[in-house]
Formats: sequence, C-alpha cells, structure tokens
Amino acid sequence: MMTYIVRGEIYHKLWKIRSAIEDYSRAIEIGEELYNRYPDDKEIANSLAMAYYNRGIAYYNLREYYRAIEDYNRAIEIRQKLHNLYPNDKEIANDLAMAYYNRGIAYYNLGKYEMAIEDYNRAIEIWEELHKQYPDDKEIAYDLAAAYYNRGNAYSRLGDLTSACADYQKALNLFLAIGNKWGVQMVLENMSIARCTPFPPTSP
Repeated sequence: MMTYIVRGEIYHKLWKIRSAIEDYSRAIEIGEELYNRYPDDKEIANSLAMAYYNRGIAYYNLREYYRAIEDYNRAIEIRQKLHNLYPNDKEIANDLAMAYYNRGIAYYNLGKYEMAIEDYNRAIEIWEELHKQYPDDKEIAYDLAAAYYNRGNAYSRLGDLTSACADYQKALNLFLAIGNKWGVQMVLENMSIARCTPFPPTSP
C-alpha cells in the first residue's frame, strides 16, 4: 500500500495528477481490504487514511471538489477512530485537523460557507489544543493561523464582518508570533477589505 502512496506523491509533486490518483486508488483498494481484516491495526488505518486524504487533495487540485469531499469524509472517519483510540498522539490529531481543514476549503470553493465554517471550527478546536501542548511548534501555529484566516474569509462571505474581523485578528497575532511576514500581509489585506481595525496597531 505504501509503495503506491509514495509513488502517487511523486506523481503529485510532478503535477501528474491523474497518475497520482491512479496510485492512490490502488493503495485504497489494497488498504480497504487490509482494514476490513485488521480494523484495529494502527499502521494500516493510518496508511489508508493517508491514501484517501492524498487522493482528496489531488481531486481538489483538479477542482473536482465533490470527489475531494468524498475522500476527505473517509479520511476523517478513519482518523477520528484513530484519534479516539490514541487521543494523545500528536500526529494523528494533527492529521485529523488537516483533513477537516481541507474539507472546509473544498466546501468554501463550492460556496457552502456554513459547512466550511463547521469544518474550520473542528480543525481550530484540535489545533488550539495542540498549540497549548506544543507552543513552540511553528507548523501547528501556522496551521492554526491559516484556519482562523480561512474561517474569517467564510464569515466575510456571509456578511458577518464582526466574526470575520475577530478571526483575522487571531490569525494576525499568530502570524506575528511566528514571524511569518507573508501571512501578516495576507491577513492585513483582508482586514482592510473588511474594514477591520488591527489591535494592537501593526505594520505589514
């Protein structure tokens, strides 16, 4: 299974998306058979979830958002079960948050902003907990900031500028804390569009 996943990732990086999907699909076929036989095997479950998640990303790259969502659904189902079994596993928790986050992005691109917000909420909940446990982990801080930023965009699309500005501010604070200038600039631009007032005063 992992051989197909790894080759799929190579195709993906080369932007040979259809070839990547073929390999992810083969990995899923093998993985589902193994998962049905050994449902409590952590490695099998994790690899199967990865195959679905990666194929979801690939479909998203092709703008096939509904097919991406279907794959994210299965990845979330498997990763949620793993998270329930291993609640203190950082990687599993982070992978679950990432699946929710990316499904939220797919819903956003379909104009389903309320559903996007629901998924961002779940991702934020997980990443907030991880951020408390690992405050020096810049990748977690970045992902949390991105989730707040994207949830802010969804609120903005719904006309809820109060909630949008609150999320932009949280994203801004996190990007500032990790020194991500691109993130700071991106947030400030959207805060300007939404007519938010950054606090404390910041510069791009």
